[in-house]
Amino acid sequence: MHPTGKDIVFRLRSLAASIAVFATAAVLFAPAPSQAAPTAAAAGGTISGTLTTAKGVPVAGTRVFLKSPNSAEDFLLPWTTTDAAGNYSLPEVPANRYRISFYDPALEVTQWAPRAARETKAAWFTVVAGQTTVVNESLLPTGSLSVTLLGRNGGGPLAAFCLEAVGDYYLREGCTTTGTVEIADVRIGRYVLMVQADGETAANPAWATVTEDATATVAVQQR
Repeated sequence: MHPTGKDIVFRLRSLAASIAVFATAAVLFAPAPSQAAPTAAAAGGTISGTLTTAKGVPVAGTRVFLKSPNSAEDFLLPWTTTDAAGNYSLPEVPANRYRISFYDPALEVTQWAPRAARETKAAWFTVVAGQTTVVNESLLPTGSLSVTLLGRNGGGPLAAFCLEAVGDYYLREGCTTTGTVEIADVRIGRYVLMVQADGETAANPAWATVTEDATATVAVQQR
């Protein structure tokens, strides 16, 4: 018996529906297309070293920071603190050139490697991916200050005053109620001494030269 026209149309529709079902199933159950793995970030290097005093004693608790040629991104760079043996390590540092600073939070003093008080005098150290750059640093030598304030018209030392010792990009300060300001660990060099008593600058500026392992004793005259 030959199929009628209606039978042919019905079969064609059934075939089309079956093809659509199989096509949908192929899409749903086919394995996801492979994707290229994202390019791994360029491996970094490591900066490590030891911080000591000018006499070779390990310095603990000093913060170590990096500065790149593009300083706008420096906040993304790692930083660390020296341990009890003065050692530090900064892993996963992007390959680049860096300046390295050592900040003492107690003294609020920064030193740049190698042995520079100013950043402009610091060297650039190159970090290579997969390698370690060793930067050992020793602090600049220091001395001490001992300052008294003499009263007007030949008066004796005043008990209460404050002092600012200003050097080359360097400031140390202190106050006293016993007549003498003692400041230790002052970098060697020449300082102008600004003294304030009773809330105002009340002394002629004086100068002091700090030498290594010595105490510079200065009497400042009140105006």
